[in-house]
Amino acid sequence: MKRPLSILALAAIAMLAAGALSGAEPPKKPAAQDKAEAKGRCRVFYYAPGKEIRSVEGEVTQLPDGSLEVKKTGGIIVIIPKDAIKATVPLDDEKPDGRKPASPGESPGFESTLRRPISDAEIEELLKDIVAKVDESVVGVKLEDLEAPLALDVGAVKDMFAKAGLTWKEGVPPEKQENLLIKPHFVMIYTSPVKAARQLGARLESVWTWNVRFLRMLRIPARQPSSKLEIFYFGTHSEFQSYSMRTGGPVDMGVLGYYRSDINRSHFFEMETWPPAAQRLEAAKHAAADQAAQERNKVARWVEFQNLEVIQHETGHHIHFNVGLFPRNAHERESSVPTWLIEGTTMMFEFPPTQAGASLGVLNHGRLDQVRKFWGPHPLSTAEWKLFLIDNNVWYSGVGKGNVGASYPLGWAMVYYLWKEHRDGYGKYLQTVFGREEDFRMTNTEREKEFEDIFGVVNDEWVNKFYKFLDSLQLKPSLVPEDIFGR
Repeated sequence: MKRPLSILALAAIAMLAAGALSGAEPPKKPAAQDKAEAKGRCRVFYYAPGKEIRSVEGEVTQLPDGSLEVKKTGGIIVIIPKDAIKATVPLDDEKPDGRKPASPGESPGFESTLRRPISDAEIEELLKDIVAKVDESVVGVKLEDLEAPLALDVGAVKDMFAKAGLTWKEGVPPEKQENLLIKPHFVMIYTSPVKAARQLGARLESVWTWNVRFLRMLRIPARQPSSKLEIFYFGTHSEFQSYSMRTGGPVDMGVLGYYRSDINRSHFFEMETWPPAAQRLEAAKHAAADQAAQERNKVARWVEFQNLEVIQHETGHHIHFNVGLFPRNAHERESSVPTWLIEGTTMMFEFPPTQAGASLGVLNHGRLDQVRKFWGPHPLSTAEWKLFLIDNNVWYSGVGKGNVGASYPLGWAMVYYLWKEHRDGYGKYLQTVFGREEDFRMTNTEREKEFEDIFGVVNDEWVNKFYKFLDSLQLKPSLVPEDIFGR
């Protein structure tokens, strides 16, 4: 499904440069030295106000007073006081090439947005407590089968080349073709710089890895896709739009990336070239130095958030439909699977709180903020919630608001509640819908029974418990993405 801008304003939103740390404590490092010392590219863990641990990465220099200067890609500089530093961990990924923010039509790459692949150790730590006590007789392919490389469909890749307006060189093996990146589970046609494509490829593999771990830890069966998942990555928004117009994809300016289940392909572009962002960068060239730097930083933060959020959401759909978690027609209104379950499950991976990008089980403050500002603390009545849970038409009507975007924060809230308070049932529910054929249909009465057999009757008592949970969630405004386009 296409990824439009967020619900409150249906516009682009930004993310603070430092994400909250989730997972294992990083290793401790020696105390600060007495003189300035260049430490190279590192990730610095530090105590934010309130003693919350956050992290930031970039080129690090230790100043004479023991504080650390972290120069992020794009020129953003963060100073961390000596007494706030928890640890400094060297990074082994490529150093940025120092390019400046893009002018309109230029393509600077993913320097600050796509980081090294998440490691198995990090995944295990992030998901170590995520185990559902569900029916152990339900089994799928082995984990190592899902981790094994998928086959390359050369015929499909040639078709992608033609769709992108690129030339396939006959007689040249796939691994030697220009504009083609082959990863264990993905194949990408790109018009961006090579380095940007490689960084995106690493991000896609990370999303694959921790989605597979999610399936296995909930003991949800899975199917092995017949071939690598297919990705288009365009160097400019204009290329992205031109391709979409030619192939019947979404062309609305607000679409920042999308997965199409009918052709089973995902589509992304370099966010710096999205016209509103490119225009702000161009205007910054003519502003005073301080104001120009501020504008560039705002756009850089917006790009960082959108790249991670959009890619993780759409790639999540791509994976879920290909391993059999949901049928490929699951976004159709008449599908037997509730749309809120499909979207809400994907939104569990949407808002990355760590530099590694994994977010499973972490509160999505952006979605919570949307629920409270757009809907209020208690959005729907019991009868309305029951319809939302069993009737996909309610989702697509935006629960009577006439805007499907209004349904997203409600879908996130329900899945997050089931994940935190009814995890065994959530795992059982996903097992129940797994592997359904596209032509399988259910009535609303059948959907209601399926849900209530697992989670109980949805009555006033049930909804009040849900609202009690929702009320208990503490919103942190500092983690709510910033709307920089005012739409």
